[in-house]
Amino acid sequence: MQLTARPAALVAGTLFAATAAIDVPHVQAQPFAGPLDYALEALFAAALWSAALALWLLSRAATGRGRRVAWRVPAAGCGLVAVAATATLVAAHDVLGPVFMLGLLLVLAGYLVLAVLDLRRRLTPRFAGLCLAAGTVGMVALGDGVGTVAWAAAWFGVAALLQPASARVSEPAAA
Repeated sequence: MQLTARPAALVAGTLFAATAAIDVPHVQAQPFAGPLDYALEALFAAALWSAALALWLLSRAATGRGRRVAWRVPAAGCGLVAVAATATLVAAHDVLGPVFMLGLLLVLAGYLVLAVLDLRRRLTPRFAGLCLAAGTVGMVALGDGVGTVAWAAAWFGVAALLQPASARVSEPAAA
């Protein structure tokens, strides 16, 4: 069985939603002070690793070198942010700030390129680039905690766009 992007996108969405469920009512202490701080960082890191995997798998399915690179730039960005989040989890306080910022920059640039390709109808699945870009704008606008809900929604949107046509609900034929 070959791994596809849809399960990874669903896992990313679920983990970002779980991250938000803890992050909205809880302020993470620096250095970590309790189990919720560790759980929050672990969920965030796992969500980022899942997002990086989904983006990488989407790049493998893309046609043309430019489209593959367009998917791989944010995949690398999510991977770098995941490395920083994993290191933060291990150290129990924020570490690797420059790595985090470089990763976030790659994510933002990559999602912008994907959105442009999407607007030009050169991206598969259609609307995935716009979905990820909109989710990231929402994440930045809403800030810590609630912003993670926007990323969760974006990843659930990508997973829905990756659903096979045969599994979609359609209207019954008129009699």
